[in-house]
Amino acid sequence: MKEMIEMANTVAVVVGPDGNTSSLLEQSVHLQVFQKKLADWNLERELPVELHPEQGLANVRHEISELIGELGDTRILVAGEISGVAYNAFDTAGYYVFQIPEKRPQKFLEFVLASVEKQQEDLRVLQRGTGDVPQPQRAGEDGIYYLDITQAQANNPNATTKQMLLPFLKGTTFYELTLMCSHIPPWFDREFGVLKLAYDKEVVGPEKYKVIVHPTTCE
Repeated sequence: MKEMIEMANTVAVVVGPDGNTSSLLEQSVHLQVFQKKLADWNLERELPVELHPEQGLANVRHEISELIGELGDTRILVAGEISGVAYNAFDTAGYYVFQIPEKRPQKFLEFVLASVEKQQEDLRVLQRGTGDVPQPQRAGEDGIYYLDITQAQANNPNATTKQMLLPFLKGTTFYELTLMCSHIPPWFDREFGVLKLAYDKEVVGPEKYKVIVHPTTCE
């Protein structure tokens, strides 16, 4: 659920005292920012991390927001463990977030960057192929979207559900997407795990479903 970004070839990693990936909520952790120059990865800078969850979620959000500001153009984060308010803050800020437990950065930096580049290329291909295909539209509050797939396909018989939905799901930060459809697209169950999405369905009529799509990681 990310927008296209200018790749800065930088990766921020949450590192514990032992040099392995850790959680932002652990004690004595740092954010190490690595940049790839030619074929080599260099440690560009290191930021101390001091979060205080005992002071409440609002305070943690503020502290993470300040961290994100200090990271500048970096849009890739790796942590040993990340969920809840921390995950949501970075995800909402447009970060590609990876969870890689207890490994040293040099073991995975190349893999992480290649993974992001692959996701971006897949998104470019999808966007080139969609043309005037209907897309989900904002429905009231920020982060809430809606698409009547049945009506959209009646108006655009050649449009597939992948063309209508995948660019949105991969390129947009959202909290809830409501779909009206005649059946559940079979690719949902294959793709949603990778996209960190889930859905709830409700039968609202003969061959008519209401499907609510939402991110799996919540506060």
